[in-house]
Amino acid sequence: MDSSIARKREQGRVRSEKNVAAANAAGLQVMLFTVDKPEDWQKMADAKVDAIITDDAEALVLWLRSRGLHLQIHDMKTGLKR
Repeated sequence: MDSSIARKREQGRVRSEKNVAAANAAGLQVMLFTVDKPEDWQKMADAKVDAIITDDAEALVLWLRSRGLHLQIHDMKTGLKR
């Protein structure tokens, strides 16, 4: 059984980098879905989540590149992971 992924449906539940770090220390990855707005992407980047699942992967990739960031991206429309 793979318990390496922690998913939180409500974006508001990931409140800080400390919470993400605690999940990572417990051997979990924090992956948020479905995050489609730049202001929410920034919150997730600030909290240092492991991955963002989005319906707009192309826009997220451009947003990440413009800030020199890299995260796992799961495109819900195509099923592709980047």
